[in-house]
Amino acid sequence: MLSVLISSALAQPTAARAGTLEEPVRHEVGVRYRFLNVPDNVADWWLHGPDDNPELPPRPHVAATGVGIDYRIGKGVNAGVFYVEWLKALVTEGYFDDREDPPDFYDGDYIVPVNFGAVNLGAVYEANFQVVETERLTVEPLLGFGLGVAILTGRLENWDGQIDETTGDLIAPWDWYAMNPDDPDGVFEIPPALPLVDVVFGTRFVIDDHYAIRVEGGFHVMPNVGVTFGYQF
Repeated sequence: MLSVLISSALAQPTAARAGTLEEPVRHEVGVRYRFLNVPDNVADWWLHGPDDNPELPPRPHVAATGVGIDYRIGKGVNAGVFYVEWLKALVTEGYFDDREDPPDFYDGDYIVPVNFGAVNLGAVYEANFQVVETERLTVEPLLGFGLGVAILTGRLENWDGQIDETTGDLIAPWDWYAMNPDDPDGVFEIPPALPLVDVVFGTRFVIDDHYAIRVEGGFHVMPNVGVTFGYQF
């Protein structure tokens, strides 16, 4: 459906910035990089950490990188971007425990990512607003939204807390992992594919009418910043 909307928008006549009635359709192919990051103080909203209980081990930082290619087709202020990328999780192994009331600091899971990542496919509609146009440089702020799908790879192994059969004491998940690092209690069941929502804002620079750089931020699985280097024709 998003592709239909993009095609419909591009098919509509647009008042040309240079005074003509119609602008040509421009194409662009590019290489993209994204850095995705959840700040620790944001993760604190729903996950416990050592600040809540000094006995807890440090919580891993949640981040990822994405590298891929995209194809952009634009006419006037309207543009559609279609991308494919490989997303690699940068999360290290560690203990995760969600917040609850009353808190239970030992009912979380020690998680070990194994080749965990995703192949993302998506389409984004962008509205571009030209603010600078010279013989060699064009500057266009942009806003966009899009939809896609993430095809997950790898797995997340987990270790739960256990009861010591001899003493009856609780063995914390991180201690249980240290005792049995090669024998997880299970693997998190995650659907093989998940929907993606993109919210994009940024600026596009075009040099000599062919060399394009898009500097973008927004939401792409999680808060992110990134850059795309493309060739326009």
